[in-house]
Amino acid sequence: MNNRLLLHALSIQDRILEPNSLPLLGRVWVYSKEGCSKDLFVGHCVTMLSRLGLSASDIHLRDDVMAFDASSDQGVYTIVISLADDSLASQYFYFIGIWKRVESGSDGSSFPHDFECVTDDELPPPECYYEVYFSENMVQLPEARQAVKGEIMGQSLFNGNYYLVSNGRLVGASESTPLRFVVSPRSPGASLSREEVKLILYSIRNLVALMGASVYRYNRVWADEAENSLYQRMMILLQKAQEEHVSPAMWDGLVRENGDLLLGSAELAAGRGRLSFEIDGYKDLFESIVGEIQGTDIPGLMPLWPRMRLAFEHARSLLSERLAMIRRSQKQAEVLLQLLHSRMLAHQQRMLADYNGLTKPHD
Repeated sequence: MNNRLLLHALSIQDRILEPNSLPLLGRVWVYSKEGCSKDLFVGHCVTMLSRLGLSASDIHLRDDVMAFDASSDQGVYTIVISLADDSLASQYFYFIGIWKRVESGSDGSSFPHDFECVTDDELPPPECYYEVYFSENMVQLPEARQAVKGEIMGQSLFNGNYYLVSNGRLVGASESTPLRFVVSPRSPGASLSREEVKLILYSIRNLVALMGASVYRYNRVWADEAENSLYQRMMILLQKAQEEHVSPAMWDGLVRENGDLLLGSAELAAGRGRLSFEIDGYKDLFESIVGEIQGTDIPGLMPLWPRMRLAFEHARSLLSERLAMIRRSQKQAEVLLQLLHSRMLAHQQRMLADYNGLTKPHD
C-alpha cells in the first residue's frame, strides 16, 4: 500500500459531500475497484439510479467526483459518485451515495426512501453499505438508540464537540440492517463548523471502506481451500513415498511432485504475506483517520473504535493461521525430500548389491 501513513484527506476541498444544511440522511455503497473498470461502474450507477426512479443525466466519465440533484416521487436527493479522489481509500474503492435533507427534529430512524441495493450481473456486489444521520441538534441516547436500531456504541470527535454513535455492524448490501451512524453536536445550540461536518462525513466513508476491504479479504481467504489442498497433496505424496516397493520410474515422479509442492507453498505464502501487508496498511490508515478527527471515548458508553478494529484483527488472525499451515506443509515437504533422497540412495545400493551378487563368479 503506497504512502500508507499519509493522512486520508490532504485536501479539504475534495468534493465528497458539502451539505448546505442539516439534518442530513444518506446511504452510501462501497465497491471494490478489483475486477471493475470505471466505465462498468459508471454504467452500473446509471442503471441503479434509473431503477430507483432517479434521473442520472449529469454523470460524465471525465469527472472523478460527481455531485448532482435528482428528483423522485419522494422528493429531491443529492447523488454523490466518487471514481477517484485524494483519499487513500480511493485507490481501492468506488463510492455512490444518495443523500437527502430531512425534517428538523427527525431522529433519522428510517431512510426516506426504500433504496435497496440494485444488483448487476456484470458488476460484483458492493463490499458494504452504510447509513449516516447527521443532526443539527444534540441527539439524546434514547433517540440515537432508536436511530441505529441495535446495540449502541460511540466516540466523541474534535475534542468532544460532536458525538458519533453506531450499531457497529459491518454487513453486505444484501442484509436488511446496515451499518448505521448518528452524528450530533455535543451540546444544544452548538455552532457547527462546515469543514468539520464535511470531514466527519468523509472520514466515516473511508473508515467503513477500510473495514469493508478487510472483511472482503477475510471472506476470500476463508473460502479458499488452497492450504488444505496443499496439505492433502502432501499426505498423499508421503504415503506413496512410504510404500515398501517403489519402482525406479516412480522416484523421478515423486521428487518432481515434491518440488511442485515446495514451489506452490512458497507462492501461496508470498500471496498471503501480501494480503497481511495490505491489512496492516488498512489498519494504519484507519488509525490516521481516527487521529485526524480526534476521536476519544465517551464516559459510560461502549467505545466504537475497538468494534470497528475487529475487521482488521480477524483478517490478520486468519492470515496468520493460514501462513502457519503453509509453513507446516513446507516443513513436511522439506523432510519428505530428505526421505526421498535417503530411500533413493538405499534403493540404488540394494540394486547395486543385487547386481554384484549376480555377476560375482561362483566357486
